[in-house]
Amino acid sequence: MADTPGFSQLDFLELGVEQLSTCFREFRELAEGCKFRGCTHLHEPNCKVRQAVDDGTIAAGRYEHYVQFYEEMKDKKRRY
Repeated sequence: MADTPGFSQLDFLELGVEQLSTCFREFRELAEGCKFRGCTHLHEPNCKVRQAVDDGTIAAGRYEHYVQFYEEMKDKKRRY
């Protein structure tokens, strides 16, 4: 949460999309069990993070925010 005068948007200038999942603490330990190194937790088979979302271990809202941030970051990178 940010409540600063002049603050109008969240920007991830220093963070790459490949590091985003490390910002979600509930993803960290699970991500180590993913089948593929560098799993984006979006579409890869045997993704432990997506399995945890499906079984309710990770809140669906948190995962939705992750996906939203991932897409925003990916789109921003394409513009440069």
